[in-house]
Amino acid sequence: MSNGLEKSFVRLTRSVIDSYMEGFETAFPAVVKKVNDDGTVDVTPSIRNVLKNMQIEPDGADGKPLPIEGVPVLWPGTSAAVVKFALEECDPVLCVASSRDIRAWVKGGEDKGPFDPLSFSGNDLNDLVAIPMSRGGSRAVSVTIGRDSVSVTGNGIIEMASDGTVTINGHLKVEAP
Repeated sequence: MSNGLEKSFVRLTRSVIDSYMEGFETAFPAVVKKVNDDGTVDVTPSIRNVLKNMQIEPDGADGKPLPIEGVPVLWPGTSAAVVKFALEECDPVLCVASSRDIRAWVKGGEDKGPFDPLSFSGNDLNDLVAIPMSRGGSRAVSVTIGRDSVSVTGNGIIEMASDGTVTINGHLKVEAP
């Protein structure tokens, strides 16, 4: 095979694989094992054998899933606002592995990381992000964003309605800066 034909075959093969894998993503539930100083988390998958396509030995010697270290956290937000909260050990997260290489995007930081949507990674552990999640239940503080209002509920309630009304149910403490 000539060198030019070989390169064309490689490009065509890569194009077919990329096209096939474009919509393939892997996601699995996990729990936070440790919150790191750099904003990443170490997680342990909540289900066994979830990583067979991503690492050679998905389980430890005791048959339990091995922890995955240094997973970036993906916070909900836009260029105008971001929602963050304290993550702690045992908090649930959804880990998503991208079929596209996201290392440059993660390395770029929160504001504007570079992103190459055409680089195929094959669901590598380096392309894993953790999305904090909850299935509901009782929490110390709850933030609910509705169509017409935002309410923060804890030991008291603060509600901001679309008509400009702010309702505070609880003790109000105002301090000067």
